[in-house]
Amino acid sequence: RHPRTCSTAALLVGLLSLSASKRIGEETVMWRLLSCVALALFAVSFHTTGVSAAYDGLKLDGIFDDFEAKLNLEDLNIAERYQITGFGDLARLSPLSQELLSKAQRTLIIRKKPEVEYEGAESLEGESTAEDEGFVSAAVHPKNSTDEEVVAMQADEPAKQAATEKRGHGARRRRGKCTDIIDPNENPLLKPFADAIGEVKKFLLLDTYVVECVSQEAAIAMALKLQKVDEVEDVSFDDLVMSQQQTWSNDPYLSNAGQYNVLNTDSRYDIGVGRAVGVARDRVSKTSNLDSLRDEPVLVSVPDSGIDLFHPDLKNMIWSNSGEIPNNGKDDDENGYIDDVNGYDFVNDGPVPNDDFGHGTHCSGIVAAETNNGEGIASVGGVGGSDWVRLLPLKVLNDQGVGKVSSVIEAINYSKAMGASVLSASFDGAPDSPALKEAISGYTGNDEGLFVVAAGNSNRDTSTSPSYPGSYADTNDAVISVANVESNGIRNRLSNYGGCTVSAPGSSILSTVPGSDYDLKTGTSQAAPLVAGILATAAYVFPDQPLSALRDCVIDSSISLPETICNTGGQVSFSGTMECVLKKVNENSNAEVEDPAVDRSPFSSVLPGGPSTPSTGGG
Repeated sequence: RHPRTCSTAALLVGLLSLSASKRIGEETVMWRLLSCVALALFAVSFHTTGVSAAYDGLKLDGIFDDFEAKLNLEDLNIAERYQITGFGDLARLSPLSQELLSKAQRTLIIRKKPEVEYEGAESLEGESTAEDEGFVSAAVHPKNSTDEEVVAMQADEPAKQAATEKRGHGARRRRGKCTDIIDPNENPLLKPFADAIGEVKKFLLLDTYVVECVSQEAAIAMALKLQKVDEVEDVSFDDLVMSQQQTWSNDPYLSNAGQYNVLNTDSRYDIGVGRAVGVARDRVSKTSNLDSLRDEPVLVSVPDSGIDLFHPDLKNMIWSNSGEIPNNGKDDDENGYIDDVNGYDFVNDGPVPNDDFGHGTHCSGIVAAETNNGEGIASVGGVGGSDWVRLLPLKVLNDQGVGKVSSVIEAINYSKAMGASVLSASFDGAPDSPALKEAISGYTGNDEGLFVVAAGNSNRDTSTSPSYPGSYADTNDAVISVANVESNGIRNRLSNYGGCTVSAPGSSILSTVPGSDYDLKTGTSQAAPLVAGILATAAYVFPDQPLSALRDCVIDSSISLPETICNTGGQVSFSGTMECVLKKVNENSNAEVEDPAVDRSPFSSVLPGGPSTPSTGGG
């Protein structure tokens, strides 16, 4: 436990014994034997000290002394904790998931206190540093934006609010970097631990560091020390999140009979796509004066396992970064990411968010598969085509639907920087992380974003047993937690309930999967994207309405169910949401509520307000 102490004590005993053997005649042999044993112990202890991986050469001397007083090391056994909470048999994890778990065990998420300038490192190593390394120096990243640019981007909240009211909800990019790789030797907060650190990412919009250490022991020691620094808000270990899809069948199902989420033959629980599209197209055609606010599609961020960028029902709906030149190996738009033309892969740190799990492609199709194109499926976010809504693919989950909390935080940060108004998060299982909570609050702040999230598939009451990030809906109205309801209005047996916001169809949902294919999947992962797609379409049709008003209408117009699933609202209704917003608009303008005379649905046989069977070929 303390090899240096043992080796020093052994050396002293050995020297004293050797000295005593020279002065005591008849007991010379015994003292010499004792001195030999002590010196041997010294040699062993010294060798142990030399090969002790975490303690030697990391400038962490003295930090390990108060382990037991500060932390119960058993609580830091992440693998054991995941087995307890139902993560499953860790031996079944893929090599990539095992690697993610290993990284999470040695990665810290460090939040600095707001509006605090870190002046030096006296409390850590007794040596002050003149410069405050809030951002990496130009020597490390020559293209780094200036402090003035970043401060201007983060400051003046009233001005940002006014800009939001004037520009509608289409994608508007922020200027400057949102993430950077920094050198710990150039940062006064991290410099004392530089030899123990592998990589440091700084989220510039959040003032948060993600620090990957060389070992879990080094991460623990660093956390203990940083907890004592006044400028640090909190330090937490990275963690894992998981997709919330129930895998009950892997067989492809290539008919549109599984799209009851779009068209339910039980009229009591049909979401009313036909009538909703009628309202939407009628509103757009009659409000050309708002076209300046509709000059950009509404961007829906999908942090998941990635997207099949070439799927015939998705390829025209994918966001394209106009500020980036493809495949030139440069960060053309200087946002901190090279060649991020169609999103980013935060799992492998690369520019192509390919889907090797299938979950992200399936969820994306529910949000905004291209509709009325004579191919595949239809979607609520695709009813206006790519002019209305676009998908921002972000890969945060690996080939088993597992990802790190720090990757999710980085993706949320990226979504805000790229101008996504709606974020669809089909994962659960995160800890109550202050850094994750802050990232979500930053994304939704000033009514600039709506965070739609799966409620989880643990069959538990989240009003008494929270599940994150869905349970952040309790303290943040812009977080919409979605439960899974079946076609008959009954909660799916595995869906969480209670603390959620609304429910949506999420059982046996047909959607896109990699390889230009389609499949049925079940879970709150499938319910949340439907709500995200509805909100995105509403945001385009009503660009002059605040996002909070759209969120309120999703709840206020929800359909009552045989049993209460979510304490806040019932099952989401597309037509109800659109008509609710339209009513608000007309009440504000003292006009009569419009009632569209004709249905402009892409489904030729769908009647306004009533269910039917879509034409052959679906969307």
